[in-house]
Amino acid sequence: MKKAQLMSQPFYYIFIIIVIAMILIFGFNLINNLIKTQEKAKFIQFKTDFKGSVENVYVQNPGTKISFSLLVPKDLNKVCFEKIQNTVEVSSDSEYFISFNEDRLTHNKQNPYCIKESGKKIGFSLENKILNSKTYIEIS
Repeated sequence: MKKAQLMSQPFYYIFIIIVIAMILIFGFNLINNLIKTQEKAKFIQFKTDFKGSVENVYVQNPGTKISFSLLVPKDLNKVCFEKIQNTVEVSSDSEYFISFNEDRLTHNKQNPYCIKESGKKIGFSLENKILNSKTYIEIS
């Protein structure tokens, strides 16, 4: 080998190391973003399923009580239900969870009423009740 070829060989190795490092960093960021998107999707699925559960019990006969178990984001520890005037705000300690209101929901527990997660799921019961000639769904 010529002396010039020997001198350029370390530059090839440095270039290869830089390219591999960039691929690893890019891949790590892509996987992180994918995991965050998955957790956001779990929240959206929880919200959709929860509102569907409330609607399902709302159309049932008064006194109907149905138990539900819904999947929640991985960093969620509890879901809280806080009465604010004529509505209930559903909130949580998860960074992926965005608070939302449910007008048909109520509870007769301490305000806010919180339910802890169990195995990345949250279990609760909804009961159709009539209060002051208006139909409400009570969570317990």
